[in-house]
Amino acid sequence: MKVNDYILFNTQFTVYTFGLREKITDDDMKKLTESGAEVVKSDRGGLTTFHGPGQLVAYPVVNLRTFRNLSLRNYVNGLEMIAVHTCRMLGVFAVNGHESVSHTGAWANDKKICAIGVHCKRYVTTHGLALNCNTDIDWFTKIVPCGIGDKGVTSLAAELGRDVTVNDTIPQFLTSFESVLSCRIMEVGKEDALFKECLEYTKSDCK
Repeated sequence: MKVNDYILFNTQFTVYTFGLREKITDDDMKKLTESGAEVVKSDRGGLTTFHGPGQLVAYPVVNLRTFRNLSLRNYVNGLEMIAVHTCRMLGVFAVNGHESVSHTGAWANDKKICAIGVHCKRYVTTHGLALNCNTDIDWFTKIVPCGIGDKGVTSLAAELGRDVTVNDTIPQFLTSFESVLSCRIMEVGKEDALFKECLEYTKSDCK
């Protein structure tokens, strides 16, 4: 069976990224750089956000024409619901943006717990979502997260009052992904040829 679609997980170093629509000033760049984090321009949608240790960062690479024949809007809505279901499975009541604040992402107690930013080229998606597990929320105080100035940021650990790691969260995330998008996930090891094929595929399509 040929596998055409992938989910890439990665642990980010401390980095601020900003999307296609955002113009960042030299002063903003200097301030963020002085915080000790990297600052990177991204080709995803959305505005400035933070990535760092304690986040479940998942980048599905899927062809929307063959993967459930989804529209981009429905795919993003699906990512929201995956994050919502993951949080609820772990004991945090979360809702998507349409149910609460009219902003993309997943929200708990009126605070953003999962950011979503997607790029799509020739129907192939890159980037994805970042769910705060036990992320240091202080990093978000240096920016206006996703351009939303009147809302806070939270994490699974903050909501539950106990430590919740990325490894604690991945099984629920995978179950939610399969349920929401009606698919089956197969693990592919780093030494597997399919994993290498995936890396080459994403490199060639993210230019």
